[in-house]
Amino acid sequence: MSPSVEEKPSSAALARAIKRRVWGESWWFRASCAPGLACLLAEEVRRLPAVEKVEEETAGVRFQAPFDALYDGLLRLRTADSLRIRIAEHAASTFPMLRNQLGRISWAWWLPEQVHLEVRVHARRSRLRDEEGIARSVMQAVQQQGVQLVEEPGAAPPFTVLAVMHIDRLEVWLDTSGEPLYRRVGERWLAPTSLRETTAAALALAAGVDDADMIVDPFCGSGTVLEEAVGIARHEPAGGRRTFAISAAPVWSEARMRNAVRTLEREASGEEVVVIGVDVAEAACNAARHNLEAAGVADHHLLTMSATDVHWCSVLAERRASVPVLLSNPPYGRRARGVGAAPNTLVQEVLTKIAEASSGAPRWRVALLYPDPEVAAPVAAWTPDAVTRIRIRGLETCIITGWLEPPSRP
Repeated sequence: MSPSVEEKPSSAALARAIKRRVWGESWWFRASCAPGLACLLAEEVRRLPAVEKVEEETAGVRFQAPFDALYDGLLRLRTADSLRIRIAEHAASTFPMLRNQLGRISWAWWLPEQVHLEVRVHARRSRLRDEEGIARSVMQAVQQQGVQLVEEPGAAPPFTVLAVMHIDRLEVWLDTSGEPLYRRVGERWLAPTSLRETTAAALALAAGVDDADMIVDPFCGSGTVLEEAVGIARHEPAGGRRTFAISAAPVWSEARMRNAVRTLEREASGEEVVVIGVDVAEAACNAARHNLEAAGVADHHLLTMSATDVHWCSVLAERRASVPVLLSNPPYGRRARGVGAAPNTLVQEVLTKIAEASSGAPRWRVALLYPDPEVAAPVAAWTPDAVTRIRIRGLETCIITGWLEPPSRP
């Protein structure tokens, strides 16, 4: 038997309800990230306008804020993989209770008239453990409010709802981003060693690049670290070149999004940052060049060679910097063997050469993505700062931060 369908509100009634009951209220959001990056993501969240509460989790951050924080979060959060908004929270220890609570949600606010809907369920320590039954109940509640479910992918806007059952309480979260937030723009050239943009951003945020005037990556791959670092230094929006799933929903306001974009544009510095990337693979350098140019990074210099063979004195002497930053995901394992060096030795040699080539210049801020937290310890010029242990696609690694202290000129 198909569920009975409620009478849909008129467009004017829907707009009035959203203005009063959505835009004027405070909501709980959850931004997800790779395990270990929650501390960096929480710092980003705290910088969003009007955030009221922030709670760190193992692989994400919950925060409470006015609805307009949605636009700022989608635009600004560089280390977040997704951004969800909690649209309901109720007790639900039985299926009749569950169906009653799901029926109270104003689905017509949050979903377009036709939708390709995916429902994910997490049930923990609750009497309701039938995840398929919970998902069916969500689908039925959506249909009862006149939202048409379209099975064929691509035939209607795609949305994802997450229903969480924990200790007999139901939370319903709507994914606002759609495609993961690390996908900043549609087409990027990739190399075999390409990082996700969120990981690259974490590296740059850990080092601190807001005031950098030169950024160097001696193992640059497809240039993701350099591109993210320049975006942070310029205060450019991470999500400024893409669309979001929730833009197809009635709660979305293009005017409010434009206002958020204008605010960010006023904050953007627009200052050029010198970018220097090195990679032994020609294909990687070509990808980096394409990606940096597509991102509007004009002052970039890419060298196709081993970082140990670069004449760093000449490279750095041409571009005097007062705030130099070194960011990199150095090769290890098979990548390092392809360069022809033991992984730790390769990193230590490059750090030493850059420090010596910078004699008399300001000290370097450094952030490395590398599994051995002590990799830089043998370098005489190295001053350690912090080690953040993270997990990327199931692999354990570290963000290592510190400084290179160039020797004083004789």
